[in-house]
Amino acid sequence: MVFIRMIGYCMKKFKMIATLSFALVVFPGYSATLIPKQDAGNLHKFGVASVTGIRGDIDDTIHALNAKADKEGAEKFAITSLGTSGDSGLFHGTADVYK
Repeated sequence: MVFIRMIGYCMKKFKMIATLSFALVVFPGYSATLIPKQDAGNLHKFGVASVTGIRGDIDDTIHALNAKADKEGAEKFAITSLGTSGDSGLFHGTADVYK
């Protein structure tokens, strides 16, 4: 009898954990959306996000800009510049952020 109750308890916990895991996959956290600069015409620009000293490549720099735009509360962001600082291999970038 105790064994059957224990199995029932474990199944309830498993269902709860599975449901929460599914919710995290289906409904990921809020993230700013990258848009082309020409699509920002009707949006309200409220600032500029910039990152420097990014190790890796352009994708890592875009990811860092996205994180910075998220931190500033942006719904969308448009990249205005991306590049490297000479021979250092470190990337930098700027983006306009929009609500």
